[in-house]
Amino acid sequence: INQKISNMTELKAELAAATTKEQVKEAGKKIISAWDKMKNIVKLHANTVVKARVGLVLKRAEQLENKLDKVLQKIEENGTTLEGVEIKIQEFSGKIADARTKFASAEEKFSEAKAIKSEKDELSEENRKTMENLVNEGKALVKSANEILKQAQELLVQIVKEIKQQSGQVVVVDSKDDSDAV
Repeated sequence: INQKISNMTELKAELAAATTKEQVKEAGKKIISAWDKMKNIVKLHANTVVKARVGLVLKRAEQLENKLDKVLQKIEENGTTLEGVEIKIQEFSGKIADARTKFASAEEKFSEAKAIKSEKDELSEENRKTMENLVNEGKALVKSANEILKQAQELLVQIVKEIKQQSGQVVVVDSKDDSDAV
């Protein structure tokens, strides 16, 4: 990274020192060429950060799914039946599973893109294009997983409201000791 930063700094200095139109054009071409070599790698790293954030949201959603199951077990143990909630719970679980699948596919795309990135500075044009396509596909999958998680969150809110209405009980999930209360 430091080598690439110093290379861009040198090119910037070369551009600043240019006195003729031809020198400016030549320095500009070098900067554009250097950026073309780095931009897919930069995109890959930026999308890795986004992927990590969505991964944390997915993990939290899975934890909420488990806690919801525990709460429902306690409600059933109390002898309360919930009508229509089971379908929404299955839909919620389905959305979490869909998001998990898309997220795993995105991880595969990003891994393939990282595999293309070699230790050498020079990537062939074909490898650059392939890497760009993989990063874009991974980005789209992460975005799709995130949208599905938003839908799952909306469903969870509806489920909790229905549980409160039908059971007349407040659903409390204590995240500190991982115990659930109804």
